[in-house]
Amino acid sequence: MFEPRILNFEKELCRADKKNIIIGNGFGISFDEAFGTKCFNWNNLLELCEIVEGSPLHALLQECNLDFELAHQKLHNAIDVFVKYGEHEDKIRLYLQQVDLLREQLVLAVSASHPNSFANATPEMNAKIESGRRFLRQFDEIYSLNYDLLLYWLRCYKKPYIGADSFCKSNEHENLVFSPDDSSNFLFPHGALFLNRNGISATKVRSSKYDPILAVVERNIDNGVFPITVSEGTGKQKLEVIRGNKYLSYCYDRLQKVEGSVFTFGCSFMCGKDEHIIQQLLRSPAEKIVIGEYAPDKARAIQLLNEFEQVQKKQGNRRQVPVFIADTSDTGVWKT
Repeated sequence: MFEPRILNFEKELCRADKKNIIIGNGFGISFDEAFGTKCFNWNNLLELCEIVEGSPLHALLQECNLDFELAHQKLHNAIDVFVKYGEHEDKIRLYLQQVDLLREQLVLAVSASHPNSFANATPEMNAKIESGRRFLRQFDEIYSLNYDLLLYWLRCYKKPYIGADSFCKSNEHENLVFSPDDSSNFLFPHGALFLNRNGISATKVRSSKYDPILAVVERNIDNGVFPITVSEGTGKQKLEVIRGNKYLSYCYDRLQKVEGSVFTFGCSFMCGKDEHIIQQLLRSPAEKIVIGEYAPDKARAIQLLNEFEQVQKKQGNRRQVPVFIADTSDTGVWKT
């Protein structure tokens, strides 16, 4: 049987010259472990939702092991079947409402699970936060598949801010407006809590010391203004949503142009959930892709490599980007 070689993530970072990173939920979990919190471990999301216990949607989420994306996928699959069999419009409308409810509750739960900010950080916390900022500074481009505010807080914690995004001030709009900028290096192809729809484009929430970002996001949600979050269950479904928005499409297309080494940290890539991301990486001129996993065993490494191999075969790319698995368990993101 094929024996995958598992590399050391930290060593691979040191070897690379031009490097980029794609951050998944494992990044937030590493923060929780370093700070002794449970803010970004989504095992408790259902408790934070306003979904009636015993309701069909509550039961579906439990059946899916609290995987909101899988529940979303199942609802969409049911709708597709109803449409094909000509079911009554009322039933289809009910399931579409359940999809909307699921998305809204996901946003509410993520918002409720956040710490207030780093405003009251102790000297020890400050040292860890600065370590996280140093970790981010070594990358040319940073992509986040998360909706949470962690990366926002790290980037903006004290001045100077790290890098840039693609939003600028507008005299006609209260929030910052999306303006394509190829020099920007913080990109959110799945949206984020601080991004709102602006027609087919996007705006970024403005905040201040006296009106912090989480408070603004919560106020927006209370007023029925929900952020852009791509929470669909499959890569195909995610891509459909991405292509319906100029900002998300811009971030997604930037992935196909990424050069040098691409590292991923705490991304799933399993069961086709992020197949669309794999597609872009394999189309890119990247020299290599290093998939960062926490203490992966041989079976997990084989699964991940198979996911990339399957996409490679579907696309039929002539050029093959080398893909490696690396252990992130001793990576010093938050070490002081």
